[in-house]
Amino acid sequence: PGIPHTSYSPIFPYSGANSVAALGAMPAAADGARTPRHTNPANGGAVRSLMDFYLKGLQPNAETGPYRTTSNAACLVVEGDGVSTIGAEAISWQEYDVFTLPTWQWVLHKAIARDTRLFQVTDRKVLRRLDLLRDEFGD
Repeated sequence: PGIPHTSYSPIFPYSGANSVAALGAMPAAADGARTPRHTNPANGGAVRSLMDFYLKGLQPNAETGPYRTTSNAACLVVEGDGVSTIGAEAISWQEYDVFTLPTWQWVLHKAIARDTRLFQVTDRKVLRRLDLLRDEFGD
């Protein structure tokens, strides 16, 4: 009767503690942000065949460098608060908010007052497979 349920999957071993540890162990980019990619431990590739998952760590009062990409992203604010400038729009966000980053818009994020973490789900993997992924970084 039915498919047996299991509470463990080797594809998804990403506890909050492990993700935060990976974030802390990663060297910071020039703008101070850290963005480890979650990977499938069996093959080192994407966790899901068509999606990529990232945890972006932002330092207090620091602003990321501007970037744009052909990929889309949904962002969940795990901790902290800040402002993202997306194209000509500035949006404020706080813990537990969800917002999106549309394709080919200049984006920058700024954390306010404390360390901040954004969980991002993107379609980078599918665009990479279709040879449609393009990234550009501003000054």
